[in-house]
Amino acid sequence: MIHLFPYPTKAHFLAGKTPGTIDEANAEIEHAILGIFHCMAAKGEDTIAPTVFVGHMNMSGSMLSSGQTLLGQDIMIARQDLLTVNADYYALGHIHKHQSWEDSGRVIAYAGSIGRFHHGEHDAKGFLQWEVEAAVARFRLVET
Repeated sequence: MIHLFPYPTKAHFLAGKTPGTIDEANAEIEHAILGIFHCMAAKGEDTIAPTVFVGHMNMSGSMLSSGQTLLGQDIMIARQDLLTVNADYYALGHIHKHQSWEDSGRVIAYAGSIGRFHHGEHDAKGFLQWEVEAAVARFRLVET
């Protein structure tokens, strides 16, 4: 099963609503995203095939190619929230730096970009080649 999550925007989640403060708006967005993730998890409960989450998003704690930790007013998805989807692996995009995390056998990874598109990007660039079986996911970075 494959779950797709396009880049989330505040305009989408707050359309037609009048949230008070920035914190209230962010809480409303977080609640909506968690609802989506819980629906994804429910859809994947009865499958014996590997479950994949593909998302174009900012995950809290991700590093930029400059070495800085991602901060800002864009929508940030917490790792523990993402893991509620209960996928076998999470293929993420948007961040140009390749990085990965593992939690109880579940792998979260940004492929990064295939080339150096910004000044100061010195890290390895490429794409991820995955091997996936039910409850097991492995990848290797194929450098370009």
